[in-house]
Amino acid sequence: MLVPANVEEGIDAGVTSFWLDGDDLVLQLSSRTRDDGQQVSAGERMRDRLRMHAYSKVEIVSLQILGCPDAEAASAIGEDGTHWLFVYAVWPALVVFVTVTHPSRDVAAPSWAIDAVRSIRLS
Repeated sequence: MLVPANVEEGIDAGVTSFWLDGDDLVLQLSSRTRDDGQQVSAGERMRDRLRMHAYSKVEIVSLQILGCPDAEAASAIGEDGTHWLFVYAVWPALVVFVTVTHPSRDVAAPSWAIDAVRSIRLS
């Protein structure tokens, strides 16, 4: 994944967070591997995620991750007004869950965080 050279990074409980100093936009990633059984689709994962909380203005977002066979993205606004973008990128043996958040602006709009999400690749 490509991020700006001046990005700050932190890791807590298996979640990696990225942000730029002075900006409230935050990109977070976590991942899980699957060794056996059928992988749960990105769409099913997204439906489950959106049912967990009372979000408003939920919209499916067109976001392509090259080489990812199954990806789903949706934007939403939380009860406190926080803007969220949720992304599931699913490969047969790996799922990456991404959130992009900001207290007040559209997180699906072009940004360094969206560029980073689009650059996710398996190595």
